[in-house]
Order: sequence, then C-alpha cells, then structure tokens
Amino acid sequence: TLIDGYCKLRNLKAAMGLYTEMTIKGIDPDVVTYTALVDAHFKEGNMKEALRLYSDMLEAGIQPSGHTFACLVDGFWKEGRITEAIDFHLENREDPTKN
Repeated sequence: TLIDGYCKLRNLKAAMGLYTEMTIKGIDPDVVTYTALVDAHFKEGNMKEALRLYSDMLEAGIQPSGHTFACLVDGFWKEGRITEAIDFHLENREDPTKN
C-alpha cells in the first residue's frame, strides 16, 4: 500500500497524513495498514503511538496477523522491554492444536 511505502521510507508524516485522510473519508484501514504504521512507529522509537495504533486496530475488530505480532515483539525487544516482549509473545502465539 502507499502507506506501507511511506513507512518503509520512514516518512511517518506522509503515512499518518494518508491514514488520517482515509479515516476522515470513511475508508477503513486494514491489517496491512495498521501493521505498517505500528512497525514504523516502533522503528522511530515512538512506542506510545505504536501501541495506540495497535489498540485502535483491535477496537476496529481487525485480527492482527503473524507479522503484526512479530513487529510488536520486536518493538518491545528493541526498546529493552524484554519481559513485555516475552509475555506478549507467549500470550499471542498460535495454539498448534487449532486447525
């Protein structure tokens, strides 16, 4: 997506501008959009905004992907919040008995 591209270029201002424009126009962001924004905010050291976006995603009823979880665990880890990274991983890993 365009937002993902801006995030990869670390242009969060443009990415968040498009995100805001989408929501104003009634276009619902999907898991790819939220994951890109969460990951980009973690990479910029903005954990508070990353977690807010993750919370918004859950409130919108969007199921996080494996990539979303990986971004969150990696973000916690890089912020030195090792216990939270491990706890988050353990709480959200897939049950291998589910098929």
